[in-house]
Amino acid sequence: MADTVSNAPELAGKLPKPVFRDPNHHIKIYQGDCLEILAAIPPDCVDLIFADPPYFLSNDGITCHAGKMVSVNKGTWDKSRGLDLDHEFNRAWLAACQRVLKPNGTIWVSGTSHVIHSVGFAMQQLGMKLLNDISWVKPNPPPNLSCRYFVHATETIIWAAKNKTSRHTFNYQLMREMAGGKQMKSVWQIPEYISRRRQYVSSSRSCTISPSRVLPFIWNRLSIDRPHSINTSRSKRPTGIGILQTMPPERLVPSMLSAT
Repeated sequence: MADTVSNAPELAGKLPKPVFRDPNHHIKIYQGDCLEILAAIPPDCVDLIFADPPYFLSNDGITCHAGKMVSVNKGTWDKSRGLDLDHEFNRAWLAACQRVLKPNGTIWVSGTSHVIHSVGFAMQQLGMKLLNDISWVKPNPPPNLSCRYFVHATETIIWAAKNKTSRHTFNYQLMREMAGGKQMKSVWQIPEYISRRRQYVSSSRSCTISPSRVLPFIWNRLSIDRPHSINTSRSKRPTGIGILQTMPPERLVPSMLSAT
């Protein structure tokens, strides 16, 4: 979580000690129950949220990782508890995010078909304003081992504003420049990294992105959906930062930040 609330005196004694702090960039990352931490933050103080919620994929199925057939099970925290309870969970954390967003703040949420439709419906129930749904095209998705489905090569990212009256920020000219002089489409293809330094090459420019410079800006407040979480207990809903094959690439989040 970016240090957007460090000057709020009412937070004294409520937030835990940050597990990461970068005073030069005004960044703090907190570990703990995301709903408890959100409750300690004053309303209307956050500009932007990026969330990567649980996908509820641990259904005893199989997938391909590093050329081998492996189980999709990540833990009990990733198992579906049924449509009603899964949706109740999604609506709860979205409501907590909505409370802390500034009047013109926005939220980005990534997910597969297993969860993203519930997320979008919960946003509508809460009165959020749906701005765009981005299709993130994965350059090298794992093959479908059952040979009974299309390869799952995309994830959906919903971009929404706090409510219907929000006047969100959209950096149109910058997005047009990044798209080579044309209006940027809602289908994003993030080039694969070609070196250990995460150097990405596109038709218009090349850039080197260091994880230590980018990832601290991510408020991955629902990171229980990834094994890199420090504590995978569903009841505690810890937050954490890490780099895994299943996480969005590092250039995806800067694109979101640049847009808003």
